[in-house]
Amino acid sequence: MANPIGGWFGAQRSVPSAAPFSTSRPPSSLVSPSISSSSKTPPCSPASASKPSEARSQSTADQRWRNLAQTLLHHLRVDAYSHLQQLEIAYFEESSTGTLLSILNDDINQLERFLNTGARDLISFVTRVVAVGLSFVLLAPGIAWLAMVPIPFILWGTFWFQQQLAPRYEQVRERNGLISDRITNNLSGIATI
Repeated sequence: MANPIGGWFGAQRSVPSAAPFSTSRPPSSLVSPSISSSSKTPPCSPASASKPSEARSQSTADQRWRNLAQTLLHHLRVDAYSHLQQLEIAYFEESSTGTLLSILNDDINQLERFLNTGARDLISFVTRVVAVGLSFVLLAPGIAWLAMVPIPFILWGTFWFQQQLAPRYEQVRERNGLISDRITNNLSGIATI
């Protein structure tokens, strides 16, 4: 029995009875009858002409997003450094240099990675979920609630995983601070060694 759904994503494929490259069939008969020659996009159509402008606008949007991220990170680094300069000496006696470097470098670099790609992807994902969810509720309200049932469980799992991960991240941060402290001390004392 044939698969009613078809291949992946519901794509139905028709298999010709003869071999596709046999000489008994002309090449025009290899084209699916559902696709007429008039439905093909000509190479100079407005649809094909919009591809370069779409790529250009996407490139411009990516560049503007990266510029915004870099501007925010620059201000964050400047603010963090000026805050460090205003702290009391006792704070620096209690904290290791490696931990401070870890906070200034690694944490801000992680934020940079999030702002460069993650925030844009998150905005895009949320927009798609809301749009698809609203259209699902409008088109099939009787079964839309079935799609919404797992959402609280997914959110609960996400927050639970974050709580489990937080202490481990703190350990990694402390160890990273120790490594940074050791490297800083070794580099500053390299002339003595």
